[in-house]
Amino acid sequence: MARKNKSPQKAAMREMMRRYLKDNDMRDPDQPKRDSFDLGDFLRSTLTGGLMGGLFGVAFYGMDKAVKALEGSLTGDEIDMVD
Repeated sequence: MARKNKSPQKAAMREMMRRYLKDNDMRDPDQPKRDSFDLGDFLRSTLTGGLMGGLFGVAFYGMDKAVKALEGSLTGDEIDMVD
């Protein structure tokens, strides 16, 4: 696909970058080499990221509750642990 109204310098840089990425195999090393988009890999990565984000969110929420309870026990304040 040719680009219109682009300078020769930009076209040369684009071609150099394309060759560099192709020659140096710039991709995720854990994934097999493919020439096309794979919906399964995309969904797997998306779900894994969402799951990990959710787990970290729960962990930090629990840690926040534990820190507040510890602070309350040190100062003598009673903390309601049920929200």
